[in-house]
Amino acid sequence: MSTLRYKLAELRGRSIRFHKPSTTTTIVSLVVVIVMALFGYRYITNKAQMTETSVTPAVQMIAVKDYRANTGVVQASGEVTSVDQVTIKSEVNVPVRSVFVSIGQTVYAGQPLVEFEHGDVDAQLAQANAGVDQARALLNVQLAGARAEDLTRAHLAVTQAEQSLYQVIAAQDQTRIANEAAMSTLTASLTNATNNSIRTAQQVLSTTTDGLVTVATYQQTYFNCTSQSVCHKIELAKHDAMREIFAVNNGGQWNAETVLAQRGGLIARVQQLAESSHPDPIELDGVLTDLLAGLQDTRTALILTREGFELPVAFAATSTDKTTVETKRAAVDAAITTLQTQIQTLHSVQGNGFVGGDAKSLADERARAEASRRATNASIEIAQTVLASARQTLAILENGPRDVDLASLYASVRSAEAARDALSSQYRRYLITAPFNGVVASLPARMGEIIGAGQTVISLINPDLLEIVAYISDQDRALVQAGASVTIRDTHQGIVSFVAPSINPAIGKIELRITVLDPSATLTIGQTVPVVIEQTISTTDAESYRLPLPSVRIRPAGSFVLIVDDQGTIQEQQVETGVVFGARVEILSGLSVNDSILASVRGLSVGDQVTID
Repeated sequence: MSTLRYKLAELRGRSIRFHKPSTTTTIVSLVVVIVMALFGYRYITNKAQMTETSVTPAVQMIAVKDYRANTGVVQASGEVTSVDQVTIKSEVNVPVRSVFVSIGQTVYAGQPLVEFEHGDVDAQLAQANAGVDQARALLNVQLAGARAEDLTRAHLAVTQAEQSLYQVIAAQDQTRIANEAAMSTLTASLTNATNNSIRTAQQVLSTTTDGLVTVATYQQTYFNCTSQSVCHKIELAKHDAMREIFAVNNGGQWNAETVLAQRGGLIARVQQLAESSHPDPIELDGVLTDLLAGLQDTRTALILTREGFELPVAFAATSTDKTTVETKRAAVDAAITTLQTQIQTLHSVQGNGFVGGDAKSLADERARAEASRRATNASIEIAQTVLASARQTLAILENGPRDVDLASLYASVRSAEAARDALSSQYRRYLITAPFNGVVASLPARMGEIIGAGQTVISLINPDLLEIVAYISDQDRALVQAGASVTIRDTHQGIVSFVAPSINPAIGKIELRITVLDPSATLTIGQTVPVVIEQTISTTDAESYRLPLPSVRIRPAGSFVLIVDDQGTIQEQQVETGVVFGARVEILSGLSVNDSILASVRGLSVGDQVTID
């Protein structure tokens, strides 16, 4: 190399001198090399240490056996009810005679609960029994043959039967006359009260109109203002009165001539009532009520007018003006008292209410009269039957029995017995008994009150036979069937006795009925209690599981779970999924009961190194 350089320099005409390196340069070069070697060694050592000490992520595992689909439970809540509960309604329209029990009382099957008045049925049954005895006696007489004493008794029986019929007919006439008199008296009282009320309304209308005219006159003279408080108050009170009396608005500032010209509102309504041959009692009551309100508003307007005379705004009011207002107010006060008294009188006659437009007391009287008429007619029919039977007996005794007569007598006995049995069967409608052992839950019946047919008399429940009505989702429906065991309030046992076949549209759930098996269960009817139902149905015939959704990776190509092999490396395992139940998904295949999988697949990939927490 030195020779080459020398030759090149020689060719260029230059001379070259070579210098020997100094000791200082050599030392610096060695130091640089050593430093570089040390830095390289530390770099390689640190990289190896970093590789050896890098931290692998920790993961949580879950055991597949803890998520078996056919070993779970369904939780719900339900209301405690009674299996045996009944509401008994009246089949008759008569007063209650006796009430033998009270609310909360324990009763037993067949125990009498409520009894209705049955005097009419008693009388009819007694007569029916007499008819049976008479028919049998007549038959026996014909079978035995006539005797002199039999003929005498037969004649006597006919005479007594005739007298009984005459007495029943006379009693019917007396009852009819009494009912007509009572109805006439009530009708006359109501008519008189109605007419008096209409006349009172006409008189009171005149008084209140006169009072409003007075207010309008002085309002225009002294209080036709907008700024003073008294002017505004008078205007409002007069406005209310005009609205109540004449059915007009904005009448607060009308003058006297305008008030006098009014013919509508209560004036027209009272005139229609006065011209009607049968005034509507409900309309009359409404007119009187509205008129009383109008009087009270008129009185307020008069009082405010009199008080306004003492204010500067009405300094020119004379003593005559003040006296006039006081006189009109006194007339209105008297009219209010008169109208209130008339309203009380009318309500008293009407019976404090209306039924179908008729006064309540009149309706009651009509019902009593109709019941009396039916009872009397039934008595007459029975008396006629007894008389006919007595006459037939006498005729047979006098003429001797014939085959046709005997056949007729046998038929008469059967007919009389059938009539008696029919009346006897009616007693069950008048005496209500307990259909089972239980407790009285409600008792609307009150002694002496009339309970109409179809109205509730009493309600019973059996607190010893309880059930719980609960509701579950349509997804849980696939897991529960009748016969499933149930735990109630963590202590009592029960069994599913009914599963509704369809969803209740009102709440969007399926109804269950759970029979309480523990007779000593401390449950109260109407109470809401938690229930735990053992799952009895699996969604598949094979073993299946319900895994948390975060533990399953679902792709278009299939569904997968992640497992960790013996080297701590994540591996993928394909599974078959089924139905999603809330936050869980059903696994139909691909897992065994002893498998463990990652609790969450988020942020992890196949091949990652992990440690198990």
